Amino acid sequence: MVRSVLSVLAAIDLKTLEEGAASPGASPVRRFIDIVLPNAMPGILAGALTVVTLSIGEFNLTWMLHTPYLKTLPVGLADSYASMRLEVASAYTLVFFVMIVPLLMAMQWASARAQRITQ
Repeated sequence: MVRSVLSVLAAIDLKTLEEGAASPGASPVRRFIDIVLPNAMPGILAGALTVVTLSIGEFNLTWMLHTPYLKTLPVGLADSYASMRLEVASAYTLVFFVMIVPLLMAMQWASARAQRITQ
């Protein structure tokens, strides 16, 4: 998340933009809302989508925290493959792809938008 936001902010000359907004009398909060936040939005969006995508597929933590009443997607997928229930594993895989593919497409869109803004 931090790398995404920092890479977008490093590509923009925020000091000049903030000085330009401060010269007519914009407060620091107004400069943050009107200058920094819109310029950082592609990085924030890309970072948030990356975090969500990685969190969905996280296995180690969910393996330690799952209960018989609550089975997460990675644990269910591992259990179904281990028990050779390939039809259930296929369903888990399909659910996983249905969740991940739109997020990955949104990440690509955010990355392309960030590149257009910085050029």
